[in-house]
Amino acid sequence: MPDHAQDSPAAAPSGTLADGRNAGRAWRRRLKRRIFPALLAVGVLTLMGTGLWTARQFHEQPFVRYNLNRLDAVADRASRQLAPVTVVALGGTALRDSTLDESGMAALAAKRGIGQLHFLRIVHNRAEFADFEPLLDRILAIRPTLVLIDRDLMLVERGVGEDLARTLRALAGLPEGRAFLRDQTALQYRRTCGEPAEAEPPMTASADAAERVRAFMSRAWAAGIQVALVQTHGRPAPESGPAAGLPLWHSAAAAADPAHYCPGGPVGPDGRTAFSAWLAGGVANLLAAPPQAGRPRTEEASLP
Repeated sequence: MPDHAQDSPAAAPSGTLADGRNAGRAWRRRLKRRIFPALLAVGVLTLMGTGLWTARQFHEQPFVRYNLNRLDAVADRASRQLAPVTVVALGGTALRDSTLDESGMAALAAKRGIGQLHFLRIVHNRAEFADFEPLLDRILAIRPTLVLIDRDLMLVERGVGEDLARTLRALAGLPEGRAFLRDQTALQYRRTCGEPAEAEPPMTASADAAERVRAFMSRAWAAGIQVALVQTHGRPAPESGPAAGLPLWHSAAAAADPAHYCPGGPVGPDGRTAFSAWLAGGVANLLAAPPQAGRPRTEEASLP
């Protein structure tokens, strides 16, 4: 009978099996040394990223909840009156510093014949239009007479990096006893005149903020709500800029007077009163000659 023993696996040279086992062990060692740590690092980074994103959302949610409640409160007060005039203004802290609070604006409006003005100013620190987007549907739902949008919201954004850095600073302050959540009342009403301004990096140009602002303005006009840009400082935007063709409210006199500004840069009490009086005049003129629903007003037609 022919001998097949040398062709069977059991008859393979012992060195070949040993080499195979050694190669398998070497591969497993490389897997442990390289692939597992890489997978672990990816997992840790993913968890950290998810945690930071969650912390950032938690950090920003009080702003949304607080101002949704303010919108509801304004709508409730206005619903109790026969001919209310509601103005919602969105912008950064420059808008806060340039305008009086609700009672002050109502008093100025009364002098211009507006007896029931509800002026709601909503501001965000280093504001970008994305900050206000969770509020836009509610703003349209309460059907204000006028919505004013800080022109700067069409131009710049903070970026994810700055928001994450802000969240990390808030987290780092927890062991020192600092509050993680910002004081929303202070953000809306605190005045900074007389205090040194904190140095902050310039915001970056936004690629799509202008389109998002225009889209919201179109929605407001379609609902019969007047909406315009407002500029609190500097010269009016050039006609070829992102605001080209849009109604722009700008007070050259209030923005140009150096006596209206604090040493640190914000608008001071005199400038605030002057700008607010001018703004109340603009609202009065708008009410005196309302345009057709869905059509923007020009600056010349709407300002005092």
